[in-house]
Amino acid sequence: YFDMDPNTKIPHGIMVDLMKEAGKKLNISVQWTEEVGWGSMIEGLKTGRYDAVCSSVWQNAARSVQADFSTPIGYATVDAWGRADSQYTMADFNDVNIKVSTIDGEMSDMIAKNMFPKAQRVSLPQNAPFSDVLLQVVTGKADVAFVEPKIAADFLKVHPGSLKNLTKGDPVATYPITLMLPRGDVELRSMIDGALTEIIY
Repeated sequence: YFDMDPNTKIPHGIMVDLMKEAGKKLNISVQWTEEVGWGSMIEGLKTGRYDAVCSSVWQNAARSVQADFSTPIGYATVDAWGRADSQYTMADFNDVNIKVSTIDGEMSDMIAKNMFPKAQRVSLPQNAPFSDVLLQVVTGKADVAFVEPKIAADFLKVHPGSLKNLTKGDPVATYPITLMLPRGDVELRSMIDGALTEIIY
């Protein structure tokens, strides 16, 4: 969705392209101003450090209490991934003996907390790459991780045969992909939704 070239600091990805197009349609300048973690992105909206979180955010009820969201630009599914020899199924995950690899404040953490509250969470810091979530599974520090199929596919290119999809076509969850906006800013949301709707259609 969004990436930053470490040498040039130039952002690229689907969300960058989408925001450039939205900016053209709205005749506004889009500036990428701050890199924030999943657990602290709402605070930056509340304090006005930036106008929107545009790197793609999955909308859920907990976040909706504190922020608003744009019209969805698509939907993301989340699967459960275990080691290649894992025999676990979804029915096994809500157990005190199961360790779930998560990132603090990110959706994998919320999925574990809300859907599998008995499982132990093996948390990584907010800015950890998603590959580290899967690496914890492969190295035996965790039993399962909840990530999008594309993240697992990219990991498997580097570590072939190391993971197994434990959900077998029945995702753990599906979330709308949105922009996160300040709570109650109706004018901004209306502008963003108008541009996104035009782009989507």
